[in-house]
Amino acid sequence: MPDELNGLSPAFHNSAVARLHHELGRIKDEPRMLILVSSGFLELLVNVVIDAKCKNAKKINENSRDYPFSTKLVLLNEMGLMSDSSFWNIK
Repeated sequence: MPDELNGLSPAFHNSAVARLHHELGRIKDEPRMLILVSSGFLELLVNVVIDAKCKNAKKINENSRDYPFSTKLVLLNEMGLMSDSSFWNIK
């Protein structure tokens, strides 16, 4: 693990965020891979939030044609789970 993660709890070292940090550090000199890995992580994160907060989460997450990533972001923004500034920075 990178030096900046030393001293943190063992639970953090096993977390998805720590693994993402490690992976991003490993591919830091490959811009296309950075975009792919970051985008994939964000899409998974959005799906997890939808699973936790939406009554129809299964329908939303299984139907990427009717609910693409952009629509999921609008849903999170409309539900107040994503700030307006964060939403507009993504677009």
